[in-house]
Amino acid sequence: MWKRRSPYGTIPGAVPGALPVLIGYAAVNPHLGMDGVLLFLILVLWQPPHFWALALRTQAEYRAAASRFSPWRSASRTPRC
Repeated sequence: MWKRRSPYGTIPGAVPGALPVLIGYAAVNPHLGMDGVLLFLILVLWQPPHFWALALRTQAEYRAAASRFSPWRSASRTPRC
């Protein structure tokens, strides 16, 4: 629901997207180590640019769905030479 109202819905959505890795790490290792936290942070930071790159390739589908998605909204304002 928040994704349709805000162009930045991908950013908070990265946290639940990375949680399964942290849960799996906790299932194997009883202590939360720096490597588990680092893996979680890598996935959180990787997901928004990855999803935005995919969204730029499918701009027409996002426009057809009337989704307020930030990359294609700002890309349409960029002048092309």
